[in-house]
Amino acid sequence: MRDLKRHVAAILCGGLSRRMGSDKAFLRDQSGQLLLAQTAAKLASWFGSTILVADDPQKLAPFPELSSYRAVGDLHPLTGPVGAIRTALLAQPGQTIFILAGDQPILDLGVILQLKDLWKKSPIDIALPRHDGSIEPLYAFYGPNCAAVFERSLAQNQLAIRRSFPFLQVKYLDLDPDALPIGLFKNLNTPAEAQALGYQPAPTSPKTPPN
Repeated sequence: MRDLKRHVAAILCGGLSRRMGSDKAFLRDQSGQLLLAQTAAKLASWFGSTILVADDPQKLAPFPELSSYRAVGDLHPLTGPVGAIRTALLAQPGQTIFILAGDQPILDLGVILQLKDLWKKSPIDIALPRHDGSIEPLYAFYGPNCAAVFERSLAQNQLAIRRSFPFLQVKYLDLDPDALPIGLFKNLNTPAEAQALGYQPAPTSPKTPPN
């Protein structure tokens, strides 16, 4: 745990949320708490600091539960995670950053610590989980070298994160899917998926917090 305190976590809370129909940054549980605030609080208890990368940081301003976290505007809006991850890396120069998608409600400290341990074994640029042949690039650690490589990818309109892997040192944490917590790595992409885990999408992106 002490090792994580030397590092930064970044939550990506931009995106178009087309399938959700409203901004996923405003998903709330049945008690009215923001999923984004719940996730940020949990990461803040593990990491030295937590930042929020948003398409428009002002959309987060009305919510006092997010006021203790630094909000950073995406330098490359509408380019997906590659642009948002580069934004996080530039906001924290020289730092290794844990990147998490803002619509993943299930976190596992054990997996995060295992990912961090990969950095101790050999010089790498990315550490990410792999299971059943799938990888999880939005539940992963990224090092400073990724910023320049992602800049080139953006310039070439190569927006899939894995297209940058040949130019970086990537290490995978192979996980047994049967041993993982239920729902780990699950993104909430639709109202039905959100409701199945007890979250409700906002009818619209609110300008003021609901009562």
